Order: sequence, then C-alpha cells, then structure tokens
Amino acid sequence: MVNDTIVAVRGYAGGNPKVYENATSGDVTTVNLGVTPRYFSRETNRFEDGNTIWYTVRARGTLGRNIQTSVTTGTPLLVRGRLDMREWTGKDGSTMRGLTLFADAVGVELTTGRASFVKVRPDPAAETNGGSAGTVSSADTAAGESTPGDSRWLIEESDSSEASGEPLGPAGIGVPPPAMSPDGISPDVMSADEALRSDPSGGAW
Repeated sequence: MVNDTIVAVRGYAGGNPKVYENATSGDVTTVNLGVTPRYFSRETNRFEDGNTIWYTVRARGTLGRNIQTSVTTGTPLLVRGRLDMREWTGKDGSTMRGLTLFADAVGVELTTGRASFVKVRPDPAAETNGGSAGTVSSADTAAGESTPGDSRWLIEESDSSEASGEPLGPAGIGVPPPAMSPDGISPDVMSADEALRSDPSGGAW
C-alpha cells in the first residue's frame, strides 16, 4: 500500500518466540526486538548507546514457523516489514501503545557471529494430521512457557556461511520491552551493559 511504512531494523531478540493460535486466520508467531541506536557524544568524545526502542515482530506461515526454530533470546536479527502503532487496553483500564512490525523477511545478522542455513520443506504427513506442533496455548503463554520447535519441517539440505567482525554488545538483552504510557512516550530502558550486569545470564523476560 502507498501509505504503508516499510522499514528495516537491526537489533536483538528480547526473548524466545511465542505462538498465538488462531483457527480463523492462522497462527501468529511473535518475538520482541530491541533496537539501540548509537550516537557520538561531544561531551565524552565517544560513541554511546541511545535509548532502546522495542518492537513486537509478528509473522505468519512459513516465516513464523522458521522463526520458532531459529530465534532465541539474544539472537541478532535483521527484520523488514510494515510498521504499525497498535493500541490496547491495559489491566488498569489505561490505553497502552506499542510498535509492531508485520515482518515479511527476517534474517540473522552476521556482523557479530556466524550461522548455519538449513533448507526445509513441509512434511505432508504432519500437515495432513492438522496438528500445529510447537505452538503455545493461551494458558501456556500466560504462564511464560517457551516455544518448542516445529516438527512439521524436514531437513532437505544444509549450508553454512561465516562472517566476522568486532563484537557488539547485545542491546537490551534481559530487559522487558516497556509498555508505552498513554501519551505515547516510552520510558527509558537500561543500556546493554547495565542489563547484563543485572542479569549476567541474559535470561528471557
């Protein structure tokens, strides 16, 4: 659409993917993505981290299923998709806002490490059975259960690629994506260093 805002962002997964079952329009896979801009400070004469911006990445179909088996907390990602501001009512009745990326492409960012590529094809038997392996029910989602892999996919062939570069600290790992206040302003998020000091394991939120 002409009025759609299409963006590409680079950041780190703030937790394991979640799957929301929808019998009408198909299952939706979501993962939170933290993006921390860098800027040059004239006061310190060095580059510093800006405020982390959190996006909820949403994907369906093949892309969603592959995200389930490829992304974990801290995975560096490149995401392309349609940007949208979504609103919902919080538990206290206030209006909450958050940025959502309806992804059409997701990849692992290779500046800080390497990844192996595995080409997959649908498993006809699993598709016939109609089961949605690797999904999380609404009760499990509320309890914070992580998403297992999707058994509907078969390995066809594999290849690997490698990239090296100066390591960059994952932005905002272990920090929960903040809900925006009613005026649309997101509270400050601690820097990557502070996040890792508070939770060295980089645990999922």
